[in-house]
Amino acid sequence: MVANRQEAGVSDAALLLHGMMCVAGADGSFAEAEMRMVEGYFAQLPELRGQDFDALMDEAHAIIERHASSRESLSELRALSTPALKTKLYLLAIDIALATGQIETRESEMLNALKDVLDIDEPTASRIEDVLLLKYV
Repeated sequence: MVANRQEAGVSDAALLLHGMMCVAGADGSFAEAEMRMVEGYFAQLPELRGQDFDALMDEAHAIIERHASSRESLSELRALSTPALKTKLYLLAIDIALATGQIETRESEMLNALKDVLDIDEPTASRIEDVLLLKYV
């Protein structure tokens, strides 16, 4: 279950959206395929379903505004309430990055930073990547 508010005042839902948007925009633009995936996840994920998209987007923007860059803002994702949510976000991020057919250099750098911030171990990261690559082959 997702906590309504974190200690810093940011909800798990806003943190998930923030992480997805950081990856979607990592290459300097938001591709249509990436945004469709974010919107789809918003409708499907139990943590996001029924939430106010605009309000969560405002929270996600506020996270970025507190930092010099979106990559630096990833540090706030440590506040996700459970390891399961951190793993889920990493999976979602890889899926979004693969949506355009290939992972660009800046996306790869963002994903590596995300993996570090979320403390995703290498075996778990490799399993997630291997399974999602099957989806796009």
